[in-house]
Amino acid sequence: MSLGQRIRQMRLQQGLSQAELAGHQLSRAYISRIESGSSIPSRETLEYLAKRLNRPVDFFLSNHDIEKKAEELIRESQTTLQHNQPAKALELAQDAVKTSLLSHSESLIADARYQLGCCYAYQNDVDKAYDALQDALWTYLRLNDRKKEVQTLYYLGSVCFSGEEFKQAARFFRTALARAREHKRFLSLYLRTLIALGSTLFRLGQLDEAFNQYQEAQQLAEQMGDIARQIDAMMGMSWIQFRQGFAEQATILAEKTLELSEHFRHYQSVPLKQNLGIMIFDKDPEKAHQLWIECLEYYREHNDRIGQVTILEELGRYHIFDRDLAKADYLFHQALALAHAIPSIYLAGRLYRDLGDVALLQNLPKQADELFRLAYGCFRTLHAEDELRETEKRLVND
Repeated sequence: MSLGQRIRQMRLQQGLSQAELAGHQLSRAYISRIESGSSIPSRETLEYLAKRLNRPVDFFLSNHDIEKKAEELIRESQTTLQHNQPAKALELAQDAVKTSLLSHSESLIADARYQLGCCYAYQNDVDKAYDALQDALWTYLRLNDRKKEVQTLYYLGSVCFSGEEFKQAARFFRTALARAREHKRFLSLYLRTLIALGSTLFRLGQLDEAFNQYQEAQQLAEQMGDIARQIDAMMGMSWIQFRQGFAEQATILAEKTLELSEHFRHYQSVPLKQNLGIMIFDKDPEKAHQLWIECLEYYREHNDRIGQVTILEELGRYHIFDRDLAKADYLFHQALALAHAIPSIYLAGRLYRDLGDVALLQNLPKQADELFRLAYGCFRTLHAEDELRETEKRLVND
């Protein structure tokens, strides 16, 4: 007998209507939903109902049924999230947490909180995602569940990365790698974490170490036959080579990666074209411009705001080269508005710096200085060392 059925049975035995059982704290409609099983009462609500029915709380609870219901809600939330229904998935995850708290299973409660964190992360609610995942992590640590511990550490790093807390993200990814390295069965998760750490270190300006992470990931992905992760790693390596001044090697690797992508469902082909455009810009600006226009159309079609910001930035730089400063200024401002809407301090910092470059070319040194200082403030907040150094050059020159 389910929880709702037990409550209904006791209510009828005592001759109470749903409204009478609800009293002043609840509604008749809510009692109806509890009895039908469509709503799960919190522990506090169950205690209230038990008191009104003159029964101990344990009378209504069958731990096996509760655990089964919680597991079902978690699975349903996962499936719903995979089908891009985040609001429904979040509602199911919240019900899963509520239900699991009625059980005596710490592991199940942690699983429900983990799923809740995933739902919040999907909706870009970084703070709530972090709290839910952190709660799950402490439980997995206490239970010595290594696989779920590593998985949660990886997801916490991803959440921090999304919130542009790059130093914290790096700490989570490093810990996840240290834990996963001990177990061969975690190789797939280890590989994803290597790439995530590489991306994080790149944002922090630690390019040599980032390259090492990508290189290890590329070698491991090749051994495992994981072409998608191989493409991710090669893309990161080529971009770091370019940033370090090895443009020719970077371009060769980027072209090789793009060719691999086109033989693998065009995975990452748009950002690869974007990066390739940057690398060939000095030699062939028109071809680069053409690649970026294609990328912009794709990002707009798929409502990818981060992609749009980065492409608008490159198109702005093209128009600086073309000496159309008004057009460049317009595109940078358009990108900056999108960066604020995301929001992304990192992208906003880059765009303030771009606008400062335009102001310098327009012989507006005071305005340029203000924009460079705004950029510097953004990168200092994020501890983005490479971007700080690049911005300092402008401040010194000014």
